[in-house]
Amino acid sequence: MEIDTSYLKEKLKDDFINLGFDEDSLDIGLDTFIESFYDSYPNLVSSIEQEDYENIRFHAHTLKGTFANFENNEFKNLSELFKKIEFMAKDKKDLEQIKILLEQVKKLSKNWLLNNEK
Repeated sequence: MEIDTSYLKEKLKDDFINLGFDEDSLDIGLDTFIESFYDSYPNLVSSIEQEDYENIRFHAHTLKGTFANFENNEFKNLSELFKKIEFMAKDKKDLEQIKILLEQVKKLSKNWLLNNEK
C-alpha cells in the first residue's frame, strides 16, 4: 500500500489551510494525516480478515475522525463509510456487509491510495 502524497497535498491544500496550516506547514499536516492513516487502515483491514469486531470498531472510529477533519466530498464520504463500519462492528453486524463497505472505501480512495488490493 502506497499513498500518492502529491495528489493528496493538492487535493487537501484548502482543507489544511482551513484547519490553520499555512503554506509552509502543509507538509506537516499531510504527514500527520498519512501517519494516522497508516496507523489505522492496515489494522482495520487485518481486523476485518480476523473477524475481530472490537478492533474493527476501534480502527474504523479512528479513521472516521481522521477523515472528518476535511471538507471535500470524497473525504466526507470516506468518514461516513468508516462510521458505518464502526457501528456495524459495535453491533457485531454482518461481516460481509462490512467487507462491502471496505470495498467502497477502496474505490473512493483509488486516486491516492495505490496498491490497495488487500
